[in-house]
Amino acid sequence: MEFTSIGDIVNVAADIEAWDAWAAKTIKPPLIVGHEFVGEIVEVGSNVNDFRPGDLVSGEGHVVCGRCRHCLAGRRHLCAHAIGLGVGRDGAFAEYVAIPMTNVWHHWPGIDEEVAAIFDPFGNAMYTTLEQPVSGRQVLVLGCGTIGLMAIGMLTTLVIREPQHRPDRRASEIEARLEQTVGVQGRSSPLARLVAWLSDAVVSPFVEFFQRSGSMAVLILLLVGCYKLSDITMGVMANPFYIDLGFGLDEIANVTKVFGFFMTIAGAALGGLLVARYGILPPLLAGAILVASTNLLFVWLAVSEPRLATLAVVVSADNLSGGFATSAFIAWLSSLTSSSYTATQYALFSSLMTLPAKFIGGFAGMVVDSAGYASFFLYAGLLGVPAILLVAYLLRHPVATQAETG
Repeated sequence: MEFTSIGDIVNVAADIEAWDAWAAKTIKPPLIVGHEFVGEIVEVGSNVNDFRPGDLVSGEGHVVCGRCRHCLAGRRHLCAHAIGLGVGRDGAFAEYVAIPMTNVWHHWPGIDEEVAAIFDPFGNAMYTTLEQPVSGRQVLVLGCGTIGLMAIGMLTTLVIREPQHRPDRRASEIEARLEQTVGVQGRSSPLARLVAWLSDAVVSPFVEFFQRSGSMAVLILLLVGCYKLSDITMGVMANPFYIDLGFGLDEIANVTKVFGFFMTIAGAALGGLLVARYGILPPLLAGAILVASTNLLFVWLAVSEPRLATLAVVVSADNLSGGFATSAFIAWLSSLTSSSYTATQYALFSSLMTLPAKFIGGFAGMVVDSAGYASFFLYAGLLGVPAILLVAYLLRHPVATQAETG
């Protein structure tokens, strides 16, 4: 059996379990833990194919025998002799990990390594949710760890029945008019059908949005493009900022992944409640103000003596405001889509939402190098002013949504 050696393990998402009877029987200390991982290959065996040193990979954390009836039948997950990485043998926190090449998969270059590290539990969640038909059924998820939380999202998608598609007269008229304009209406040749499909599926959603929104369409697209400017631009330099302040990686992880996670959930829940209570635009305005304002807290952190408590306060406020604003923003984007073209129009909005911010965020390092962190965070906060002004204008000049127009 040929093994692939993986060194420079990063972003290990190891399971932390209670020390119970099973653990006492199975785990034999001393043991280096770490189950899910992403890492770089440093050496391969002589018979290894398709993998080279330097490849970014992850792997299935159960090493099987390959000889039992289950393994030979392609059901390796049932192997009675499987040894778990970080359970029955040293895991991914070790300096190097050696596993069979059949356990390893490549990652696309440039993938977020924090995402790559959780492919293994994600695969478990997907396999479990797809094992039985669940559409329209009630499902109970016991144990909301990494896999359980992933399964909840998948099950939500699978359990909900497909919505009924009701024909929209306005959409049908737009499609018929466009097909007539390009000269394919009523024609049955393969080329004509292809052009008609492209017209209905790609062009009509844009035409419908601009017709429904009228002169406010450009203003809406401007708001979509700049609402996340402040948040995304600031986020580009957040981790380098924490490190330059002198905080350790473990301290940063504990604050951002614990405080940050729960405050994001709390902010999103609060945003949803306020949208249900007061409508979309007032919380949308509040979210824009909060996101821009929290940059001032980063200015304070940049000029203050670094303390872990201060970092926790700033990160908590940032994630609370970010979750709140995102919740209101998604509700607003959803309200702008037509029920006939929901997917295409939402894809347009969500792409435009990040495009300007990603472009401007690319110059964040240059701003920090030339002006320092305090000036950068002030600059990032000012990037949120256009969104505040645009939402305030929309509050005084509301745009009819699809729900209002029918």
